[in-house]
Amino acid sequence: MQKTVAVFWMLLGGPGLAGTLWLGNDCQVDTPTTSCNNVVAIDETGKLLTAIPNVRVTGIAFDGSTLYFADTAGNFTKRSADGITILPGGFHIDTPGLGEDLAWDVKRQRLWRITHSNKLQKIDPATGTAQTFDLPTADPVLGTLGGLGIAYDSNRDRLYVSYCAVGCSDETRGLVDEVDPNPAAPVVVRHLFRTTEFATAGLAYDPLTDTLWVGGINEVRNMSLAGAVLARLPRPQPLSGEVLADGLEFIPLAYKDSYQLDYVTNTQLGGSFVNITNAGFHRPAPGFDSICANIYVFAPDQSMVSCCSCRVLANSVVSLGLTTHDLRVTAIPSTVVIKLLASIPASALTTCSATVVPAGVGVPGGFATGMRAWATQVHATPAIFTAPAFPFGTETEFSRAPLSPDELSTLTRLCGITPGHCTCSLGAF
Repeated sequence: MQKTVAVFWMLLGGPGLAGTLWLGNDCQVDTPTTSCNNVVAIDETGKLLTAIPNVRVTGIAFDGSTLYFADTAGNFTKRSADGITILPGGFHIDTPGLGEDLAWDVKRQRLWRITHSNKLQKIDPATGTAQTFDLPTADPVLGTLGGLGIAYDSNRDRLYVSYCAVGCSDETRGLVDEVDPNPAAPVVVRHLFRTTEFATAGLAYDPLTDTLWVGGINEVRNMSLAGAVLARLPRPQPLSGEVLADGLEFIPLAYKDSYQLDYVTNTQLGGSFVNITNAGFHRPAPGFDSICANIYVFAPDQSMVSCCSCRVLANSVVSLGLTTHDLRVTAIPSTVVIKLLASIPASALTTCSATVVPAGVGVPGGFATGMRAWATQVHATPAIFTAPAFPFGTETEFSRAPLSPDELSTLTRLCGITPGHCTCSLGAF
């Protein structure tokens, strides 16, 4: 392919969630890097966040903490999550044909790459080695196939691979296949869907909405797994000719249940608690026997009253009493809002901290899933005629909420300057 190719990295998507898009280029290995377009990061409004010049990039993948940049010839570099710093550990993989899209497999801890000659590569980034498998090369509708996109579905343990007619000579038709990565040689399970108005380029799976992001010329589409177009996102101007969005990667900021909130009233009556448990999703991995429940307590005037982080072992319960003793404050508002943020300890011995911003998803120091919490509170009924008022308690489960980078930054920043630092107790109240 001789088109200009853009690589998208979607960090976050959906209502109420901010996003970062990484756009690479299809700069060939025989092109001077000074002639390559910048690799850029933009937000979901198209605002430029980062520009990285003088690099050749046709594939980007994210493993929860590290970005992988790859060019058509199979040269891989590792970068910090913001893309700025080149990290040690780059490697080269012999690539049959032009190297295209990348995807990170969280189950196998491997990179997958599709080439335009329809080779599927399973890459171990720790050793810089790869296994190469054949995928179909012909289709009754498209003719000779040219592989373009790949995505990993962590919910189903499936790969999705997209094709255009080889060389993308036909820009109006595309194909997406479902591939089972479990056999010794991955096999195509079925045609997931076809398109008849646009070619299918890069792919990215969104586990939050169970949809695919599909690259096209000068835009990227959000599509259902049945092939329905749900939304279209244009590539920002200026454009130099046609730009095919190839190599998409969707990286959620957090799990759906990483961020939760509830409120409690009548704290002055006593008997108000927060009980938190851990479903144990991360337990099989070494050092992941627990999660950090980062707790932020707010007054109605938006000021932070207290904050802390409590380690919650798998299948255990920790509790926080909404008292001056547990919150380590001299007074408590009668109504408070409690926000919880689940993260994974950086190591088995690392102390949990509510002032640290989690980085990545499902990795040490990143966001966690499996946290569940309930708040108990006491209510006082009004006196009716001669009957005296009497208190009674209720319990509500915390609600999941979308998390933005600004909110995350605000929580951790305010916790750093809040005098009250609460403490949890083992067991439910």
